[in-house]
Amino acid sequence: MTLIALFGPPAVGKSSLILEAKKLKIVAHDIELLGHSFEERKKEFDILLSNETAKYVIFGAADLHFVDFPPETIKVLLLPPIDEYKKRLEHRDYEHPHKSGQHALDHYSHFIKDQDKYDIVFSQLASKGSLLHEIL
Repeated sequence: MTLIALFGPPAVGKSSLILEAKKLKIVAHDIELLGHSFEERKKEFDILLSNETAKYVIFGAADLHFVDFPPETIKVLLLPPIDEYKKRLEHRDYEHPHKSGQHALDHYSHFIKDQDKYDIVFSQLASKGSLLHEIL
């Protein structure tokens, strides 16, 4: 099994990419939807991981970290240019007001600083289908 973890600050499109993968019959899970706390999400993630048998499995990492994934996991960072990111963030906050206030620009800076730690970094805009094709 090949595990792929999608990382990135809030509003870069991890959940949208997960939905697109599911439409294409690729096994994909949005960890953000697995519980209300980190502990709940981590527990459900571990259960999913132990029962998964698909050839490829994509996870939207949410608040999980590298150490929460098996070492062989392919770590993918979604990090559009800052101007595009600000537009996405504004749109996301408008569409999903309950998600606003996540200190997204602070997260963005963190990912910029650590981007060399990822196996794949997508910094240019591309369609969801193109991204999935490149990842798999």
